[in-house]
Amino acid sequence: MEKMAEILEAIKSLAGEKKLPEETIFEAIRESIETATKKTDAPTQASWEVRVDLDQSSCEYKTYRRWKVIEESRPEDEDSNPDAEILLSEARKKDSNCRVGEWVEEEIPSIEFSRIAINHAIPILKRKVQEASKRRTVDQFRTHIGKMVQGVVKRVSRDSTAIDLGDGAEAILPRSDQIPHDLFRIGDTIKALLCGISEDARGSPQLMLDRKGLEMLKQLFSIEVPEIAEGIIEIKAAARIAGSRAKVAVATVDSRIDPVGACVGMRGSRVQAVSNQLCSERIDIILWDENPVYLAANAIQPAEVINATIDVDRGLMNIAVPKDDLPQAIGRNGENVKLVEQLTGMNLDILSADDYEQKQTMGREACIQNLIEKLDVEEEIATLLFDNQFETVEDIAEAEVSDFRTIEEFGEEEELVEELRERAQSAQQEEITRRLTPELVDLLKRKRMPQRLVERIISAFTDKGIRTIQGLADLSTYELQEVATQSDFEINDKQAGDLIIEARRLLSAEEAETQADRDSASL
Repeated sequence: MEKMAEILEAIKSLAGEKKLPEETIFEAIRESIETATKKTDAPTQASWEVRVDLDQSSCEYKTYRRWKVIEESRPEDEDSNPDAEILLSEARKKDSNCRVGEWVEEEIPSIEFSRIAINHAIPILKRKVQEASKRRTVDQFRTHIGKMVQGVVKRVSRDSTAIDLGDGAEAILPRSDQIPHDLFRIGDTIKALLCGISEDARGSPQLMLDRKGLEMLKQLFSIEVPEIAEGIIEIKAAARIAGSRAKVAVATVDSRIDPVGACVGMRGSRVQAVSNQLCSERIDIILWDENPVYLAANAIQPAEVINATIDVDRGLMNIAVPKDDLPQAIGRNGENVKLVEQLTGMNLDILSADDYEQKQTMGREACIQNLIEKLDVEEEIATLLFDNQFETVEDIAEAEVSDFRTIEEFGEEEELVEELRERAQSAQQEEITRRLTPELVDLLKRKRMPQRLVERIISAFTDKGIRTIQGLADLSTYELQEVATQSDFEINDKQAGDLIIEARRLLSAEEAETQADRDSASL
């Protein structure tokens, strides 16, 4: 044991030198003794389960052979180890209180910490030290997640690139997070965003990098433009097709500063510095605007926007540009449109001025005709409604009586307005109900619920894509109440439970009837 004490003293020094907890080194020693115990001259011991109890204060250790307690009638498993398992009846002879799944132990003679044990300890110790050092280094970088880092290319493979960040830290830049035109060589210095920490195949923590995302673009501008770092200029939105093109919308809290000019820099120096870091990605700096139409117009420049309409509820925007500007507005392979859509959060349809006017005319006629059919009114009234921003049945159904006072021709005709609202609400409910299967609508109406609640449930189901009895039956009570909450109404536990149970009952009856028909057909 004197020899063991000397070795452990050396290990304590190693722990201090490597700035690792002593427990990490002791764990390596315990594991090495266990490995050496199983690799003795007795071949049967190779499959044993062994545990070593090492006293760190006295440097003494004991060795135990272990068995896992299993059931008496458990069938044999390919992965089972008979030398490390014991039946419950046999285990009770060693420990009367043991249970299935627990371990029972028996002390066996300990091997000397000889040259053989030391040889086993060295690779284990190296692995433990490397893993502990790696974890310590990774922990130091946790506060840097979401920030830009710089490193030197260490290895390049087909799937990823390893980057040396210094101080023994290594990060991985996956191929999927690289810019398409990235071409790295060993020794190159690169910048990337530290986006997170994952685990490698051995369960060790691994720093992960990204060069493809929007945050990388924003971080580079924060480095190159001091006004952004100081908070004077803010990046309000950004859109990017990595390696090809990007758009950045900026605003300022100081009216004396031109945010676009500050980001572009003298003779384009600042934006060019960012572009050089991103494989010469073309970057447009535009002025931010809260109104998506004006923002889109700024983003499409130098193409001129002649006219535009927006449907906020449907997330649609129609934009008219001169015919000669159409290719420039759309961009190569539609890139410009895609970026403006990302920037505004709207779906864009960019048209020539003539096509825009034709579409608006056709759209106006279609909307008026729809109002005539749904509300059963004359063309004159439908046209008045459309021209005063009541373009759909939903607009009319959800409006208040006071909202119609802008229509001079209606005057004080409150009865007419109420009649129009009632017809619109009825048409709206019919449209919602039409989207559900008749069986589901019938089920909802048969339950003893207030009519208004039934209408709200039908509307909520339509919004969530629940259109059949099967869709209702697949929900839990909690999920159905969650649907109700998201649609701003309440349904109690009993109402929710009754609906789901009834749906499942109907499904079971339908399946039984289908099976009976199949049986009859087979006969």
